[in-house]
Amino acid sequence: MKVDFSGINKKFNLKSEKIDQKPFFHDLNPDIKYLKKFAKDYMKYQKIIIIGNGGAVNSFLVLYKSLYSGNKQVEILNSMEPDLINKLKKTFNVKDTLVIVSSTSGTNVGVLEIMSQFLDYKKVIITAENDAALYQIATKKNIPHLSVPHITDRFLTSGAMAYFPLILLGIDVEKIDKFLHKAYNKYSKSNSDALKLSLILKKLEDKGYSEVFVPIYSNFLESFQIFIMQLMHESVCKDGKGQTFIVVCAPESQHHTNQRFFGGNKNICGLFIVTNQVDNKTITKFSNNLFDIKLRNGTIFDINNVPLAKSFEFEFIGTYNDALENKIPSCVLDVGEVNEENVAELIAFWHYMAVYSSILRDVNPFDQPQVEKSKEIAFEMRKKTK
Repeated sequence: MKVDFSGINKKFNLKSEKIDQKPFFHDLNPDIKYLKKFAKDYMKYQKIIIIGNGGAVNSFLVLYKSLYSGNKQVEILNSMEPDLINKLKKTFNVKDTLVIVSSTSGTNVGVLEIMSQFLDYKKVIITAENDAALYQIATKKNIPHLSVPHITDRFLTSGAMAYFPLILLGIDVEKIDKFLHKAYNKYSKSNSDALKLSLILKKLEDKGYSEVFVPIYSNFLESFQIFIMQLMHESVCKDGKGQTFIVVCAPESQHHTNQRFFGGNKNICGLFIVTNQVDNKTITKFSNNLFDIKLRNGTIFDINNVPLAKSFEFEFIGTYNDALENKIPSCVLDVGEVNEENVAELIAFWHYMAVYSSILRDVNPFDQPQVEKSKEIAFEMRKKTK
């Protein structure tokens, strides 16, 4: 995986900063053998509901959506919307479904409310062992549970929250964990692309670029939308600092957000995420009697026999070159092939991006004070309904 900085103003001095701090997630060492042993009793379930919000589910989500191709049904349930829950229960019956309840703190009110709607289902709780409500419920009701450290869960890929459900799907978490920590070592170095990009985005913010357009050219990586936005918004956007990340799936984004990127306020820069296609043989094919049909400033013949992988690449190149012509600062993150190693590295890259970006702005990357305040207000309103 590599970053192409050639579309960014070259006058930025990328060697002026050095950050030696290694965050807590760098050295996490979960007991994967225990997780695999624990999972044996639950491998029979063909349907899985995971109740949780934000970091409690997002690391699993990006790995699952990127890598899984099996037949088990998985649903992330992150809302207490009653109509949604009732619809889901019609498809995910008690007999075939395992419900995983995931919250690091154990104080997530919404998670407890959703869990209350699945009383008859087999459940596993993943939380910190403390005096919070979720762990106390697990203890009092004898619900099997897995323990996680009580730390900021948006950085908690290496552990039970992501790995336990992945094991149930047959995904090799030992391989993922190895690649994840290999990438942590790579991006902890002072000359890493994660630090360089963090520096560039900070300098761009200082120049008025308050938004970052991030089109992801891969449907397999589409779930990185929420992953990146949570990391960068919750970690960095404090004390009136930090950029808004507009993360969208491409080339679909070219039919809506490109208009914002090129035609809207000039406070936006670009960060394109691209991948390599494994299939380079599938081609566009039309019958000869259609060749003379007009298409834009050419004909159908012009796209006949063109590999779809090339067409997909051209969609990115067209937008990126348009950005350069319009002097919009832009760079490209090339993930390579979508596989265990590169997806794990992409997670590690954004973990370090969030930490570096926070440190450069002198804010704490591991709290989310405004998020907690809104939760307190919502809980007080619940109390008043009695």
